[in-house]
Amino acid sequence: MVLTFFFFSFFTVAMGMVAKTARDAYFLSRFEKSFLPLMFLAIAIVIAPTLTYYTKLTNKFSPRKLFIITCSIFTGSFILIQPLISGFFIPVAYIWVEIVVGIMLIQFWTFASSSLEPQQAKRLFGIIGGGGSFSVMLIGMNLKPFVNAFGTDELLFVAAGFLIIAFVFGILSIQYFNKIPAKKGAAKKAAKKKKRKKDPFIIGIGTIVALSAIVSMLVDYQFKMIASSTFPNEADLVAFFGSFYSIMGAAQSLCSFL
Repeated sequence: MVLTFFFFSFFTVAMGMVAKTARDAYFLSRFEKSFLPLMFLAIAIVIAPTLTYYTKLTNKFSPRKLFIITCSIFTGSFILIQPLISGFFIPVAYIWVEIVVGIMLIQFWTFASSSLEPQQAKRLFGIIGGGGSFSVMLIGMNLKPFVNAFGTDELLFVAAGFLIIAFVFGILSIQYFNKIPAKKGAAKKAAKKKKRKKDPFIIGIGTIVALSAIVSMLVDYQFKMIASSTFPNEADLVAFFGSFYSIMGAAQSLCSFL
């Protein structure tokens, strides 16, 4: 089970890293960089209703069926978008990649939490999450030689390939889902209690998360603008992002296994 989720994490994060690197490189080198703040705003506007709609779909479809549907749409979209990366399709791809990566990560952690008991989760989440960190390190350091050999016009195809492999491990992970259903009565009582009182701790955590997201967005914007100015060539920009993510992944892997 641990290996299944480790590789599920590995290939899901690999897909996300390659797709995000591609969309950043395409946008910063092929589109007007001054529109980058608008992309952050557009993502914030689009992602909320999208995730709300996705949540509704989880009540209509079984996890297996919804996973098959989403992975099929995401994989097909990457394959179709890659040859069209120019003009209007660049900002569209920028927003779409964020949606794909967000939903795939939600599905991964939902599958993991549905398969592990709380005590198991405490022991194994670090190892499972380490698969993603190791993926960032390994795939990141290989982006430069890949781009030197094949160029930058194949990156979304690579992301689609990683997504297909992640799909296989996702399907395998479904067999580990807990079979014990939650008691509806207890769930309703808990929901009523939550509605009666607003936990100040939760509010505080939510505030911290919101402020952290704003700070991260500002830093991300500055980082991308500086990187695009330093590396005007698209292949060099992809190579830089790969090296940066590789170092970051190495640090994350070290923290995960400590």
